[in-house]
Amino acid sequence: MTDDSSTREDLLEAAKTVLVDSEYEGFTTAAVAEEADRNQALIHYYFDTKHDLVIELFEYLQKETAEELAAAADEDDPADRLVALLSFLLWADPTEPGGPASTEEAIEFKRGLLWLDAQAAYDPDLREATAVDLEYFWDRVEATIREGIEQGVFRDVDPAATTALLVAAVDGAQTWGAIYGADARDDLVLDAIETVVTEWLRA
Repeated sequence: MTDDSSTREDLLEAAKTVLVDSEYEGFTTAAVAEEADRNQALIHYYFDTKHDLVIELFEYLQKETAEELAAAADEDDPADRLVALLSFLLWADPTEPGGPASTEEAIEFKRGLLWLDAQAAYDPDLREATAVDLEYFWDRVEATIREGIEQGVFRDVDPAATTALLVAAVDGAQTWGAIYGADARDDLVLDAIETVVTEWLRA
């Protein structure tokens, strides 16, 4: 890794920390510079505006999450893989592979992502980036369901409709986690995911 790319990654890591540790008003290039222990001018050398920083931060988080998701959902059985995929996307259980270090970390990270999603409603560039993110997760879930049907592990359901139901449920649970924190009933959602896969979807 070159010094240039290493510096950019350091700044993005600092931006991630600021995102999950502060309200939107606290997410500034000055705050990122302070977290990275760098001059604010350096932030603007790599990112012309705060908007550019936010877009690149989201893309950085996408890549990081994709790598962690691949490791967390490395299961041969489609049913086990589907549960692992959805559990990882919910990102609530510190005991799960690739899960958060703590419940508090999960809550703060979900609040940061909720802010990004909220901005996407008004920002075409960020909306395009979040759409890529959704498409990636959607494809992983749908491909797993299709594989399970082909192998006779799952009932002959509509893969796209089932994916829509499961992804929407997890997305809603993530929002609960961001808003209600420890009162979001993540354990109940995790149990429900496993029940749906093992008792309804499995053939």
